[in-house]
Amino acid sequence: MIIIFDFDYTITQKHYYHFMRCNTYLRNNYMLDMYTNYCPDFFDKYKINHNLKDYLLKKGLDNNYTKNSFIDYFFGKERLNDLINLFEYIKHHQLYILSRGDKDNILMCLDYIGINKYFNNDHIIGNEVNKLDKILELIKLDDIIYIDDSHETHDYIMSFNNENKMLDIYYENKKIENKTYHYIHPKYENGGINNDIINMIKKLI
Repeated sequence: MIIIFDFDYTITQKHYYHFMRCNTYLRNNYMLDMYTNYCPDFFDKYKINHNLKDYLLKKGLDNNYTKNSFIDYFFGKERLNDLINLFEYIKHHQLYILSRGDKDNILMCLDYIGINKYFNNDHIIGNEVNKLDKILELIKLDDIIYIDDSHETHDYIMSFNNENKMLDIYYENKKIENKTYHYIHPKYENGGINNDIINMIKKLI
């Protein structure tokens, strides 16, 4: 079984990609002013000086208060433990991350919170590869479970008008290339993968 995760609002409960792109250093060097409004709530919530934005990227989140705040904001402490338990349960399958974000930023995040060991470096794919093309390539190899808060890629694979509502989650499946394609759509407002989705993944493998 191949299990494919989106990253933002799927593994994370907040939009990590936008947070990284609002960093002062990146914004000044890559003209990313449009992203500045996505991030200040993190710094305000945890009373972290906004001048630390560059520090967070360049130096790493190297004190416990900042690290705990980062985990709380982007994952939720209990939720991260649930994700780790899921990854332990499914680690013998082929795990992928397909994201429109930057691979290097995702790698840094996974390494920082200690879950990088569950993903082969070659299986973490950012905006350099089209999601649809990769899924259609992988479906030739094995059955797939694809989890993504955005159903845009899924819509290209099959019509989204026959979804079954299960446990407050949209779910569909289809036979492609003699393999089974499963799609799980976490509700955007629910903050990514939750325990219902975790249980569904376990049932499908």
